[in-house]
Amino acid sequence: LIISRDINAQQHTERFGSKLLPCPAFFSTRNPSVRTEKEKIGLVYMTNVTPNNQVSTACKNKMIEHYKKLAVKYDCEFICHYVDELLEIREHFPDAVVHYSYDFNDYESIYYNFDLIIGPRLHGCVIGAALGIPGIMIIDHAGENARRIAGSNPFGFKLCNENCDDLLDMVDNIDIQSESERLYDLRNQT
Repeated sequence: LIISRDINAQQHTERFGSKLLPCPAFFSTRNPSVRTEKEKIGLVYMTNVTPNNQVSTACKNKMIEHYKKLAVKYDCEFICHYVDELLEIREHFPDAVVHYSYDFNDYESIYYNFDLIIGPRLHGCVIGAALGIPGIMIIDHAGENARRIAGSNPFGFKLCNENCDDLLDMVDNIDIQSESERLYDLRNQT
């Protein structure tokens, strides 16, 4: 059995009978549930300094600018995956609630508390999707892998460009319940 998680890989291996399936991280959680309201938003933060795991400076600056606008309008908390991000986020959001753990096993319970996930970290959006939480993925030009995988977009994430031009409108207009139901059904059917 050959499983591909993006369209390009699947096309190159289909002669061997490969199947296109979502990223295995989509099946990594135990308790998916349908979300009905946009009560709490998880903002995934990424820095521009973590080697091999960063966004461009331009994307980071735009992300910060728009996260500040979202934090005024909605109940938002931050999620960091690297200690570099944890240290930096305090400079920009000194009073914000920030979630971080050195243990990857803790992230299911961290993400479970949100109704919408926003950020440039692909697997942040994927763990949210695995829990039935819709995501808006910020696509950074520096993150070619994220863009390539999101190009196949089996989870149907809303995609926001690195300038975050339409992020606020996307958040205002997302139908949390229908997006969550779609993710829940996708996981149960796959």
